[in-house]
Amino acid sequence: MEKKFSQFFQTFVQESPMFHYLDDKDTRTLSQYLQFRRMKRGEVIFREGDPGDYVVFIFKGSVEVSTKNPEGEDYSLAQLGWGTSVGEMALIDELPRSATANVVDDIEFFMLTRDSFNDISQKHPKLGVRLLMGLAWTMSLRLRYNSRRLIDHVQL
Repeated sequence: MEKKFSQFFQTFVQESPMFHYLDDKDTRTLSQYLQFRRMKRGEVIFREGDPGDYVVFIFKGSVEVSTKNPEGEDYSLAQLGWGTSVGEMALIDELPRSATANVVDDIEFFMLTRDSFNDISQKHPKLGVRLLMGLAWTMSLRLRYNSRRLIDHVQL
């Protein structure tokens, strides 16, 4: 089963832009630290305010990320699908979740816990740096996108 999972994940990594920093050895090593999960539509991956101790890499399906506006209503921040991550800030800042992630379409995903990430960083420092670069790249793209959205909103 581990070999099958490793091959499955290796295919995912080759097609996901988030992992473009990883080589084949990195992919095989990383796959040993991941957990594969499935969730159904309507389930919650995590809620705003929950402790943040894992990141999710979406293989199939989609997730809506939302937060509460000042009036207490849900405000959609993004809908994420194949090849993206959700919850990556949790591996970096160790703060409570800043948003809620709801399953929109049944999903399959790989989960990396903070403990596993820390273990990777200690035992495989080059992989840890490359993984961190991929997460930083992802967060940078989202910041650019949201900055543009904010400017467009203010100009209205």
